[in-house]
Amino acid sequence: MKNKILCPIINEYIEKDECFDVHMTLEGAPKRTAPEQIVKVKNYKDICIKCMHHRED
Repeated sequence: MKNKILCPIINEYIEKDECFDVHMTLEGAPKRTAPEQIVKVKNYKDICIKCMHHRED
């Protein structure tokens, strides 16, 4: 589980790369670049921003 983190959006472990892809949708990347089950959650952006793993760089 070294490369996985708990995603509070879906309450499941996801790869760190997938977490980054979700973060990038907040920065303007197309939703299709992130896991579908995450971007389908209505308020995924709000949850992502509040997550302890959210990137600020």
